[in-house]
Amino acid sequence: MLPDEFYRIYKRIGGLKYLLFSWIMWFAKLFFFTFLGPKNCGLHTCYGDGTEITNAENKHVRDITWKNMIFNRWKKGDLIMIDNYRISHGRQPYNGKRKIVVSWSMPYLRPSLVEKMQ
Repeated sequence: MLPDEFYRIYKRIGGLKYLLFSWIMWFAKLFFFTFLGPKNCGLHTCYGDGTEITNAENKHVRDITWKNMIFNRWKKGDLIMIDNYRISHGRQPYNGKRKIVVSWSMPYLRPSLVEKMQ
């Protein structure tokens, strides 16, 4: 996770540990980028043609992602269904116990839709 991600979590839910993590990660990122170079770090990204994606472009994507995040307070018995091809998903820090059960399935297409697609 990037330093600014920990800071965003700190701004959203509080907790000094996330603010401390953001500072630690910022110094670690500076150290690794200085001595290893960005191409040897795990977050080096390129377009399909090999052109490097700039930090500003990566930050723009992260900003848009955070702007469009939806946070739900789960309650016992809640059910969520996610299309992994259309939705980016993850979890934020939480307190307390929880049990998450995951199931995978193949998409179901009604035969009438398949006929229309052909």
